[in-house]
Amino acid sequence: MAYLGHWLYHCRDSDVQVQISYRQLVTVKMNHLQSEVQLAVVLMVKNEEKRIETTLNSVKDVVDGIILFDTGSEDKTVEIVKQFAEKHNIHFHLLQGQFEDFATSRNMLLDFADKLLYDYLLLLDSNDEYRCDKNLKQLINGASEEGFLLHQRWYVGPYEELDYYNIRLIKSNTGFRYKGSVHEYIDVPPGAKIGKMGDIILYQDRVKDNDGKSQTRWKKDLTLLKRNIAMNPNNGRSQYYLAQTYDCLNMKADAMFFYKQRANNEDGFFEERFNSMMKCGQLERDEDDSVKWYLKAYQLIERAEPLIGIVRIYRKRGKFKLAFLFAKLACELPYPSNCILWVNQRCYNHDRWQELGIVAYYVKEHELGQKACEKAVESGYDVDLNKKNLIFYEKCGLRKQS
Repeated sequence: MAYLGHWLYHCRDSDVQVQISYRQLVTVKMNHLQSEVQLAVVLMVKNEEKRIETTLNSVKDVVDGIILFDTGSEDKTVEIVKQFAEKHNIHFHLLQGQFEDFATSRNMLLDFADKLLYDYLLLLDSNDEYRCDKNLKQLINGASEEGFLLHQRWYVGPYEELDYYNIRLIKSNTGFRYKGSVHEYIDVPPGAKIGKMGDIILYQDRVKDNDGKSQTRWKKDLTLLKRNIAMNPNNGRSQYYLAQTYDCLNMKADAMFFYKQRANNEDGFFEERFNSMMKCGQLERDEDDSVKWYLKAYQLIERAEPLIGIVRIYRKRGKFKLAFLFAKLACELPYPSNCILWVNQRCYNHDRWQELGIVAYYVKEHELGQKACEKAVESGYDVDLNKKNLIFYEKCGLRKQS
């Protein structure tokens, strides 16, 4: 299908400019009537010329259309996206207007997207990289779900990745809309079915994204979140993201204050409480208080991350029997596949095994320690150190595993 790029319809409404290709709409409608699943990527952008092509390249063989809401770019973002669509024969639909807040602006974009007759909308940020070996259209063809949680993975430093799930794929014209002026979230319509796709990964390199633009965004978020807290001091979501924003801005005392508030607030999403307890454990200056927070987190959700926090404290103190007990328990836990917020991949693939491999040596659990060291080596993280740890067990007379 050749790119149909002649804009035939323009309108202005409340400072929003809409550009729609009539021939594109006809083409999408014809494909829709022929029962071919039509999929569009939906993006809200401003001055993203440095990032946008990475995202577009990742979906160029996946989507039929690009729906763009530009909120005032002063660089070449719109031109880059338009040229990309022309080059790869992808329909391009442009909405232009001013940013109000995240939920309001994203909902304006969804209102626009719903008029374009696509079956499904893939909701991405400009620094997302779509990764999947399977055919997305085949996965969603005939699906009964109206929305899907997609696997998001953030690279946040050397050998460290954080995973969470979020609704990023929705059926158009089914009523999905955002809530929240900042750290917005999809509000699921009554009766809508939500599926989960672990095969799709939306990857972000947060190290590359950590530039002056991030600092500016955090400061804007801070203003909005402080306003939300002033209006509703007990809102758990606002407490949690205000704590995170202070944390990103290196305002640790303020971050700790709101992490504690969220940890003690039983309302709302319980995984926010878990992560707030984890953060309290990390930020506490007194190690005994850190252990208490980690234990509270583990009591809320039986995950390995708080146990490893405890192990490291006891190992550094030379309390190897206590460290061994918690490390062994951490290694016996299954991966928390039912959790959707900030699962630490490295902890499950490597850190718990490395810690067990270290402390088992000191309590003379040599066979268990050797197996843990081997699993730590197999993970691919910190290989040199883990191989050196393994040598200690081989010197104990244990047979080297092939």
